[in-house]
Amino acid sequence: MHQITQLRQTLQPLLGWHGARVAFLSLFLVALFRVKTVNLAEVATGFAGGAKAASNYKRIQRFLRSFELNYDQIAQLVVRLVGIPKPWVLSVDRTTWELGSVTINILMLGVVHQGVAFPLFWHLLDKRGNSNTQERFDQLVEFLCVFAPEDIDDQWNYKSSSSGWSATSSEGLNLERDFSQDLNEDKAIGDAVTSIESVGNTTLVHDALNNLSVESNSVKHSILLNQKLVKADMFAGWQVLGAETVNGENRLLWKLAATNDLYLWNLDDQWNYKSSSSGWSATSSEGLNLEVNFQVDANGDGTLYEANNAIMGDADANTLDGGIGNDILNGGASNDILIGGAGDDLLIGGAGDDALTGGVGKDQFVFDSLTGGVDTITDFLVGTDKLAVSAIGFGGGLAANAEITEAQFALGTAAMTSSHRFIYDAARGAFSFDSDGSDGCDLHPIHWKKPITFCSIRVLSACKIDQ
Repeated sequence: MHQITQLRQTLQPLLGWHGARVAFLSLFLVALFRVKTVNLAEVATGFAGGAKAASNYKRIQRFLRSFELNYDQIAQLVVRLVGIPKPWVLSVDRTTWELGSVTINILMLGVVHQGVAFPLFWHLLDKRGNSNTQERFDQLVEFLCVFAPEDIDDQWNYKSSSSGWSATSSEGLNLERDFSQDLNEDKAIGDAVTSIESVGNTTLVHDALNNLSVESNSVKHSILLNQKLVKADMFAGWQVLGAETVNGENRLLWKLAATNDLYLWNLDDQWNYKSSSSGWSATSSEGLNLEVNFQVDANGDGTLYEANNAIMGDADANTLDGGIGNDILNGGASNDILIGGAGDDLLIGGAGDDALTGGVGKDQFVFDSLTGGVDTITDFLVGTDKLAVSAIGFGGGLAANAEITEAQFALGTAAMTSSHRFIYDAARGAFSFDSDGSDGCDLHPIHWKKPITFCSIRVLSACKIDQ
């Protein structure tokens, strides 16, 4: 009984109700704690005193039927009883309860104190799934009508309320900053965002609170780590450089200033963190490759790495390496080694027996005459790479600036019809040309012991490189 008396004395000045109602509420609350359930028949057994459970149950029914609670008043009561200090942190959460076959979807706003969210306002959603922006904004407006910052004294006593505003208005954006909430669901808090990097297919920005977000294909995404917003300054000593979609994968590039090392985050299609890749020096080949992919000065040398090269060999045997970028490599005379590297490269062996390696990317291996020697391609990828031949240099009635037709391509050791021009012997890896389909090959210019199809061969007009 001492607990009930103490609770009644605490609640009476805060609620201002009739004494009998406050006394009943005190009995009811203590019974809730005793039975640990909201089942009213069970609660009736927990009432103090000598009354029977059935009598207590009827008393509960009368109270709930005849007395309408003022939930704004209850919200104020919760805040004052708990003694939550300002400034406050709000939480908005949706929870689902199953009652038999009925799903109860509740949107709830609470105030956080010592790691616990105390519910203040709630609404039953007449639908399944998540709440929308307007529903969350309406709930925040309800909160502000009771707890507007300028309308509460230092003891959390209500003084007055303020009018509601659109979530996209200047007042609404100010409220986003005040409450650290994305109320209008534009992936930013407040009206101002600062661009970090906007070159390429993705724009990376941060808002007034340094929360990172991206815009890709006109769609905005917040960047999340373990379901929490990622901030540009969340890791001491680290700088976020850029965000891009590289080879179909969403990536975020970070730099550790102390060591000048670069790290990649791998993210899913909603820009949620999945994993990270090991660090590389910003001046290494991998670091320079990241400069190309993200178009940022990752190593701080004041320039972007120039990846596209045009390299011409001489009469000697040359080794030409394009490295990163879309390169044009021409071996010239003699027996040369051409390595395209990463990027969409053009490799022209020229005279001599050359070794051609395209590397990663959509590469073209160019042959401009019938007397260029026997070249070996080390990494031709069907469907990605192309063999490009000169219509003038090869002859045979080839149509310039187009892929050859299926009728012009044969698998085997020799032409079998007058239309066949290109013959590929997969067993020997020999690719040859027959200018008139007479079963007399003019030369065997290429070695490559993997499949080639007619779609892999493109005809150029003379020696012009048509990208």
